[in-house]
Amino acid sequence: LLGSIHVEGDKRCMIKPYRLIVGKELPSKELKAAYKLNWKPIFGKMMEAPGVIIPPNYEDIDEDFVQTSFAIATKHLKEQYSYIFKTPENKRDLWSLSTWSQKVQPNGVRKNGTPEDIEKLPPSTVVKKSKQE
Repeated sequence: LLGSIHVEGDKRCMIKPYRLIVGKELPSKELKAAYKLNWKPIFGKMMEAPGVIIPPNYEDIDEDFVQTSFAIATKHLKEQYSYIFKTPENKRDLWSLSTWSQKVQPNGVRKNGTPEDIEKLPPSTVVKKSKQE
């Protein structure tokens, strides 16, 4: 909730809580890539859940808030990406952040999603359409 300390070689840096991270501020290319590819897609989708509002004051964030927000965000994922939850829970429990992030990406949904999941995707942009054609 308050962030963490990351050690890379002889460098130590404070990593902000996810909700405050700006990818370009991360200290290395590796961390920037990990954030962009592994963290941002899934956590971004979870943060989009209706009813998940992060208080600006971290003192208002307690265990109950985290558990409640997680339940709301998980319900949102189930509604938007139902195909993911057809995988048995014991297998999903072993997935890394990058696996979850791949599954919520539009190309992952188009490839593996149900027709209802695919229908919920935002329309492709002109650039994406031209690449697909």
